[in-house]
Amino acid sequence: MFLEFDGIYRDSRVFVNGRLAGYRPCGYASFSYEITPLLNPPGEENTVEVTVDNSLQPNSRWYTGSGIYRNVRLVITPLVPIPYSGTYVTTPQVSADLAQVQVSTTISYPSAASGHFYLLTKILDPAGHTVAKECNYVEPSQTGEITMNQTLAVKKPALWDVTDPRLYTVESLLLKSGAVIDDYKTTIGIRTFRFTADSGFFLNERPLKIRGVCMHHDLGALGAAVNRRAIERQLEMLAQMGCNAIRTSHNPPAPELLDLCDRMGFLVMNEAFDVWRKSKSAYDYAMFFEEWNEKDLKDFILRDRNHPSVIMWSIGNEVLEQWNNPRADTLDLQQANLLLNFMAGNDSRLEGDLPFDALLTRKL
Repeated sequence: MFLEFDGIYRDSRVFVNGRLAGYRPCGYASFSYEITPLLNPPGEENTVEVTVDNSLQPNSRWYTGSGIYRNVRLVITPLVPIPYSGTYVTTPQVSADLAQVQVSTTISYPSAASGHFYLLTKILDPAGHTVAKECNYVEPSQTGEITMNQTLAVKKPALWDVTDPRLYTVESLLLKSGAVIDDYKTTIGIRTFRFTADSGFFLNERPLKIRGVCMHHDLGALGAAVNRRAIERQLEMLAQMGCNAIRTSHNPPAPELLDLCDRMGFLVMNEAFDVWRKSKSAYDYAMFFEEWNEKDLKDFILRDRNHPSVIMWSIGNEVLEQWNNPRADTLDLQQANLLLNFMAGNDSRLEGDLPFDALLTRKL
């Protein structure tokens, strides 16, 4: 049994029956805690308590909200499940006739598992029809986790585009003795994009001007609590004024925003941090960066890497590490490229095969 939180602002602790399930200081991170070992025996009542400490102020340069302001889910899985953020889908080859879809699926395989398991992966087109499928035996593992790689072909793919955002569904079915024990769905879009120094951005080999805005997570007078229809209304108004892209200023957004961008045809620059080690507010994320930046960045990418709307990661907004002195660049390369070095050192399974950057500025 798992508790999934899309975001708690901030410095949160989750207790189950008085015992700590997990701690997360970042108010924008999404995370999952397994609570099975903390549960009382069957028939007894269980208590979940979430504490938040947002008392240190100021800790941001914009309105953050406070508490459990995003969605929470209680998820019950079989002993052998596909875990949270457990699929990674890419389309390395796309043409008008055929799209190659690579699906990497993580399966949790505890030592107590027994029996024979199979992974059946199906791709459903925008109308819900199965257009490709593959089934493979799950080889037992002593490591506690298995990664299954499958390649499927979609004929005559309907491409995802800002003007016609066609979406497919990858359905991952975990089978035991012929019965489905876990069903994990991933929404994807089949598309290509590239940047060139001379000609700019291309989506599906068509040149496209990116007309974007920076958008914070709050919903104006409605506050920070996530409201899907309010987010959709924001995007509708942006589309009416000619906008086709969003930068998630300056933190991981609610999953609902990316889902809507997928469905409404917006491109996204997905941003992780406003600060690194050097703070902009007295008690901001710089307090936690040294210990938590790698964990937060990994979880952020794992959560969002399958969204067709996401075309770029941003690892920082005008971070102060870009200079020691506004008149001269005095940082060494290791300091200047703190997170770029981290990203370059991780495999493409984490990176999500997208370009990444840091938004820079220069004091005048």
